[in-house]
This record gives sequence, structure tokens and C-alpha cells, in this order.
Amino acid sequence: MNPTKCTTLIALLMLAYIGRADPPKNWTWRNPTPTGANMRGIVYANGQFVAVGANIRVLAYGAILTSPDGITWANQEPGLRADLYSITYGNNRFVAVSDCNAIALSSANGTNWTSSNVPIGLSSITYGNNQFVAVGEGIATSTDGNVWTARPYGYGGLSAVAYGAGRFVAVGPRGTVLTSEDGVTWTSRKSATSYDLYAVAYGNGTFVAGGEDALLTSLDGITWALASSNIFISQIAFCSNQFMAWDGANVLTSSDAITWIKHPLANTLGLGGFAYGSNQFVAVGGAGSIFTSPDGSNWSNRTAKTTGSLYDVAYGNNQFVALGQGPDSSALFVTSPDGRTWTEDSPGTFYRLYLSSIAFGNGTFVAAGPDGTIVSSTDGKNWFARQPGTHADLSAVSFGGGQFVIVGNDYQNGTILTSPDGVTWWMSAFPVTTNRLSSVAYGDNQFVIGGDRGTILTSPDGYVWTQRDTRMTHPIFKVVYGNHLFVAGVSQDAAELTSTDGTSWNYRTNYHTVPAYGSIAYGNNLYVAIGDGILTSPDGITWATTPYPPFASLNGIAFVNNSFVALGDDGAILQSDPIINLSLTPSGTSGGLSLSLEGPNGLQYTIQSSTDLVSWQTLRIFESHPLTNPTNLPQSTTVISNIVPTRGGRAFYRAYSQ
Repeated sequence: MNPTKCTTLIALLMLAYIGRADPPKNWTWRNPTPTGANMRGIVYANGQFVAVGANIRVLAYGAILTSPDGITWANQEPGLRADLYSITYGNNRFVAVSDCNAIALSSANGTNWTSSNVPIGLSSITYGNNQFVAVGEGIATSTDGNVWTARPYGYGGLSAVAYGAGRFVAVGPRGTVLTSEDGVTWTSRKSATSYDLYAVAYGNGTFVAGGEDALLTSLDGITWALASSNIFISQIAFCSNQFMAWDGANVLTSSDAITWIKHPLANTLGLGGFAYGSNQFVAVGGAGSIFTSPDGSNWSNRTAKTTGSLYDVAYGNNQFVALGQGPDSSALFVTSPDGRTWTEDSPGTFYRLYLSSIAFGNGTFVAAGPDGTIVSSTDGKNWFARQPGTHADLSAVSFGGGQFVIVGNDYQNGTILTSPDGVTWWMSAFPVTTNRLSSVAYGDNQFVIGGDRGTILTSPDGYVWTQRDTRMTHPIFKVVYGNHLFVAGVSQDAAELTSTDGTSWNYRTNYHTVPAYGSIAYGNNLYVAIGDGILTSPDGITWATTPYPPFASLNGIAFVNNSFVALGDDGAILQSDPIINLSLTPSGTSGGLSLSLEGPNGLQYTIQSSTDLVSWQTLRIFESHPLTNPTNLPQSTTVISNIVPTRGGRAFYRAYSQ
């Protein structure tokens, strides 16, 4: 349920038009799928795989995925700022631990999780002898996964722990090996190496430990032999009667821990763990990597992933098009018919440089980037390079009043390009400013450009420009127009500029409550700013934070096809709930009100009224159906309310979708 506007009748009758959209309460992760987090651990138990991880680069939020078969995954967001490193199953529950946050999570079903504090940060966990044992900054034990006790052992940090042959074995830096029968009293063992050890596992009557230039074996965890040197091992697991290890480029398999077979694995940013279940092996790793194999030798990538950073998105001709920078700094395009399922497209071999911005107008997509790069397309799939006659670095493109306008910098002066069709371009014949230009927006029948040193330029046609006084010298990173207001984000002091006419500007500080210097967008009476967080504002002045799947640093945002779409690093794409806008106007001399609702296609809407915000009366229920709205444009309807309140009375109205 997504309620929208509530307001008093007196205020409505005094104004010609009133509308409001509530901030989106949910943001859905669309790409990569099922997640973009770095997955570090996985276990199979109770009929399902459960994998854990985090993105430590951005706010260190934990990630939990579940799957019945290793192919179809569900994102079980724990909602905790805890970078999860390892998971195990025992005593009828899953237990995961965090290295940096001193937190443990436990769950009976892999979906509903309970957090508990632990005395130290933990990076590896196992279960045996009726208790959980975890290591990291030290050693901690628990019988239920909720109440933990630190165990003194007199050594430095530890990397991994395993259980087998009635004994716990922990490994760590400089060849450290510790053993314990009860998890409480620990004994140091000679390990046959002085190099760091990162992983340990038990199976087929043998312990195997690996690390920097060392692969060790032991029958009892006490006496160790060096099985191999000149080898790097970061992960080891025992799955379905064979050992599996990761050496940074290959999956290694062995049935006896002596003879190992290499299986190259491409397109991965490292593996964090292995598990076996549902008749197949599953490996998880960096940037949401998930691989499956029926035999441990032949692996299939189960992650729909875009490698690179996305900067901007546009919608047109029934197609979303997002763009950015690939891993080799070349252009990156991803497209979607609905904003939910995204496909990476090849832009062509001549796109050697990334693209920064995109806009749609006159039936054409236009994108721009460094070194004077401009490309255009009518379908978002087939792109053609254009010749603007400049090698300037182009940073932003906008469409309005029948014109495309692109802005940038040629290392000496700000650059402005104009085109009616996206094919033929005209460049300002003289420098309008020596400052770099970074953003352009169209509204109120004029273009507004923002740039370095507080630069604001305005033009009614995209050709003749006037510089405006902002009375400040900080860089402007984004300009957006909505609800009769220009808003310019300022990369200093968490500030913004606002203007109702593009001429006179007001400087406001501290409108951000978290850093969000990526971009700003407007749609359906709502401003949204993004960066390392998401903020919303109904008026462009008062801002509030909103929760979102925190697995990526965000670079760009746009309001397209009735929802906000945010883009970020590692191919991250987030989509907001559909935005529903309910507006009201007086209906002539009848004393009633005309209610107009705008929302996405294919949903059922309910409009209700109330005099006390407690009891609500349904005015109308209707559904926007693709057969009646085949263009998939936002659906609008009008409902006439016959409620005529008495003098001094009031009425409230709301709408929600299902």
C-alpha cells in the first residue's frame, strides 16, 4: 500500500492546483542480479543454499542470499551494517559472523535473522562437538549462535577454523596452527611453513590448510606436512567427497589432497566459498559472482552482471537505456524494456571512450562523453557516431524546446553544443565562460547550465547565453527542474542553489544529511538526490534520507516511466517503487473537488476520503490495464468528489496502489 496526499479542504479551495507524491519507500535491486555485494561464504543445509557477504566499500552493509538449487536466488537483506564473512549450520540453525562489526546473525530458516553482539570481530565459523566456534580477532564460542564467549589463547589474529576428527583446527598468520578438543583450551602446533595461512577444511580423514606459498595436510590436525609450495590458496572447502580450493584464477579439485586438478574460471573477481547441495556445486565471490557445476570441473556463471560503472539513464521509444564506462574505459550500454530486466549491449568497436550522459528527444537518444564523443540512436541499440567539431570533454546532455544541448570543457573554456536532431551540431562561436560546465537542464522555456566556480548560464533557445550571479564560487555538479523550481546541487558544504526563474538564485547549506554528490532528479512532485545515500524532497529545499539496498556507490539518477532509476559502480541499477501523484482542484461552482491521479500502468488504484484521518471512505477503485493503455505511459484519471464540507470543516484524500 502506497498512500499519497492528505490535505485540508480550505487549502485546496484557495489554490488552483495541489499535488503531491510520497517518497518511494522501497528500492529494488535490478542489476547485477541477484546482488552486487561481495559474497564471502556459503553453506548448504536444510534443503537450501545460504550465502553471505557485504560491500565493505559502501557503508559495510551485510548481504544474505538463499536458493533451493543454486540457480534461482532470493535476496534476504538483513538490514544491518555488518560485513558478513562466514556462515555455517548447526544445532538446527544458520549462523553468520562479521569481522569488523562484532555481530553474529542466526536463523532457523535462512530468511528471518536475529542479531547478537559478540566480544570480538569474527571472520570464520564452524560447528562441531555441539557448539559454534568462530575465529578472527580472537576466538569465541557459542552453543546456540546467540550468546557468545571469548576464549583467551595468547596469539594474534586468526584466518579460518574447521572441525574434524573430534578436533577444532584454526589457522592464521606466519603459519599459525592451533587445535582444541572443546573450543576453550587451545594448543599451538608446528605447521611446516612460516607463511600466512588463510583457509582450512576437513574431509576424507584429512585436514587441508592453504595460504601464501603453502598447501599443508594433516591426518589429525597436530602433525602437518608441506604438500605443495609456490602456490596461493585463499579458500578451501570439502564438498561431496572432494576438496575444492581457489588459487586466484582456478578452481582446484582433489579427492586425496595430494593430486590437484586445475579448472580455470573466467569472469570472476575472486571466490569466497564453496558448497554442495541439490546435486551440484556452488561457488560465490566478488561483485555478486555465483557459479554452479555438476561435477566441480565445468562451471556456469549464474550472475546477470554488468562489469563497469553506469552514469546516466534515459527512457524513450519503449526502451530504457543506461550508459557509462566499461572495465577498459570504453563505452558501456545496458538496455531494458521495463526497468526490471537489463541486458548489456555492444556499442561497436569505435566507442573507445566511455559516455557520461544521455537524453531522449525528437524520437532520438543522444549520448556524450570525453574527447568530443557524441553518438545517437533511435532504438537504443544501434548507435552512430556524430562529428561535433570539438575534442572537448562533454559531461551532460539535455533536450527541451525542440533542441539538444550538450555542455563540457575543452581545457580552456566551457563548451556548449546545440542540435535540433542529434546529428548536426552547432558550437558557440565565442567562449561563454572559462569555467568547466558540468550540467544542463530545461524548464520554464529555458535552458540552465551549471559549472565550476558557481557558474550558472541561461538561454531561451540554446544559442544565446546569459551568465547569472550566484554569489558563490563552489562547483555545481547537477541542475534539475521541477515544480516551477530549478535546483542546483553544490559540491561543497552540502549545499544547493534554488531559483524560480533561472535568474535570481538562493544559496542554501546543509540540505544533505549524508553525502550525496552524485546526481539529482525530479518526477511527479518529488526531488531525489543520490550518491552514497538517497535523499528525497517534496519542494527541493527540505530533504530527508530514505533506505535503499546499500550495495553500490551511486552516480546518476533519472525519473523515467513513472519511477526513479539510480545507477552506480559495478553495474548497479536500483529502481524505486512507482510514484503515484494525487492532485486536487476546485470543480467550478459545485463546491466539490476534482481529484486527478497519475500513476504507472498495470496497477489497481484506490482513492479514499476522510474527515478525521481515521475513518476512510472509498471513492473509486479502478485498474490501469495495458489493453487500455498500450503505450505504457503513466495512467491518468479524474474522479469528481461530491463531498461539500460545512463551514470550518475539512476533508483529506489519499490514493494507493496494489
